[in-house]
Amino acid sequence: MENFKEDVEFQCHFFELLATKCNDDLLVLQRLGAIYSTLGRTEDSLRTDIRASFVAPENPTVHYNLACSFALTGQPQFAISHLRLAVQLGFDDLEQIRTDGDLLPLRNLPDFQRIVEELQQNRQ
Repeated sequence: MENFKEDVEFQCHFFELLATKCNDDLLVLQRLGAIYSTLGRTEDSLRTDIRASFVAPENPTVHYNLACSFALTGQPQFAISHLRLAVQLGFDDLEQIRTDGDLLPLRNLPDFQRIVEELQQNRQ
């Protein structure tokens, strides 16, 4: 387990350096945000996801990631807004939305349940 943590920390440092050199590279920002999340650095992940949203404002995955980051930082209204936007832009992985641990703080909210119900209806 210690080797895994060292590897993730190495990746974090590597992608932080890349992000300073390639600050508008969406893939670099997305990977860095995921690494921060893995390390429990939710505020850093949120800041990185916000940067990604300026690079690709119409990308549904970017808004899904923002929803996760806002949920993890205790900002449910922003999380719901970005989850709704992600779905409007084409994010339709209902199973991921239902099971993603990052969205756990939202699951009992009526707005979250409405988003899930709408996705279910669209599949039928």
